[in-house]
Amino acid sequence: TGLGAGAGIVAILVIVLAAVPAASRSLASALVWSGMGFAVVLSGLAAGPLVEGTNGWRAAVAVSAVLAALLALVFPPRGLQVAGTEPAATARAGLSQFLRARWSFLIGAYFMFGAGYIAWSTFAGARLAAIGAPLGAVSAMWIAFGAAMIAGSVLGFWVLRTPGQSLADAVR
Repeated sequence: TGLGAGAGIVAILVIVLAAVPAASRSLASALVWSGMGFAVVLSGLAAGPLVEGTNGWRAAVAVSAVLAALLALVFPPRGLQVAGTEPAATARAGLSQFLRARWSFLIGAYFMFGAGYIAWSTFAGARLAAIGAPLGAVSAMWIAFGAAMIAGSVLGFWVLRTPGQSLADAVR
């Protein structure tokens, strides 16, 4: 369900970035991506015990479903008011706006990221399993992938932050 995950990531980023001031958006983006990396690390740690259990992958899916339901109950959706805008003043985006060069580059970059992410996350573990690698090696690869997401998020924050802005400035 790569398309669903891709749409979900975009929705999360749009909601989070609209809810914070512009000066804090690089930090907010880094936190979202780091959170996903942290979840990947946790899933890599949990993969062995869950998959090797009597219910195998079904247990892993059930645990994920329970965690998602708990998150939905703890953090229910709320109305979103973007700081400094009135609902009527918000511009409506049409398809023609996304066909401009700026948007084409961003959409293309996101699709390239998605292709790389899906190729790695889907096929690297499957390839390791196909050659008979132990589950620990597959889990270690997944943990390294999550750690790289976290490291990339931190690097992204430092690259995208306002020049001269420190972490303390972004949190304010």
